[in-house]
Amino acid sequence: MTPNEKEALKKFQEVPEASAIAISKKLAVGVDYCQELCMSLVAQGHLKVVEGGRWPFFAVAEKVAKKKAANKK
Repeated sequence: MTPNEKEALKKFQEVPEASAIAISKKLAVGVDYCQELCMSLVAQGHLKVVEGGRWPFFAVAEKVAKKKAANKK
């Protein structure tokens, strides 16, 4: 996972679901680049698509959320 993918995943863990547009503003990167990061994270199983479309909404996949919760204990 690239450093930018790690940072994007951290931002997604702060919100229940978001689009690449919203996350791109938090990361200070272009929307198209952020969309590519999100789709890469979906392919790796870290994110899931909640709502499709031109600018889909993404959320953290359950396995990632469970792993993070287990690490906090």
